[in-house]
Amino acid sequence: MAWFCNHYACDRCKKSWTDEWFATCDDNCPHCGARHMSPHQSDDLSLYPPSDATRMARLNDRFRRTLKGGRVVMTAGVEALTENAKAVLLLKVAAFEDFTVDNDPHSEHDFGSIDLLGEKYFWKIDYYDPHCRHGSEDPTDPDKTTRVLTIMRTEEY
Repeated sequence: MAWFCNHYACDRCKKSWTDEWFATCDDNCPHCGARHMSPHQSDDLSLYPPSDATRMARLNDRFRRTLKGGRVVMTAGVEALTENAKAVLLLKVAAFEDFTVDNDPHSEHDFGSIDLLGEKYFWKIDYYDPHCRHGSEDPTDPDKTTRVLTIMRTEEY
C-alpha cells in the first residue's frame, strides 16, 4: 500500500506541519483549524518500509490529529472543564509535536504533556482489540486495533 509524508503550510496562521497518509490529500491545520490545506510537497514513504515504532508513531499521530480509528476518554477532572476548555485541550493534543527521548523513549508518539491556563495535563494512547475487551494483538495493524486516547490532569495519572 502506498504511504506518503505530506508537508503543509497553513494559509491562515502560517504554521507548518507534516502528516502521513495513504494518499496525497488535503488536511486541516492542527494549529488553527483552517480546512482543506493542500500539501506543498509529498514524499512517497512506501519506497522505504517503516520499522514497527515508526509505523506506530504514524498511526498514533494520525489518530491524534483526526480522532478517527479510536475513542477518546477524559478523566473526571477533565470532564469537569467547560466545553471550550475541552475543545482547546483536544486541539493541543492534535498539535503536539514536542516528542523527546525523555517523553517518548520508544518513538511511538503515544504520550505527551500539555498546558492549559496554567494547569498541566497528560495524554496517553493505549491499544485494544476492535471490541475494546483485550489488548491489541498487533498495534501496528489498524484492522486489529482500536486506539484509546485518554486525557487527564497530571494529578489523575
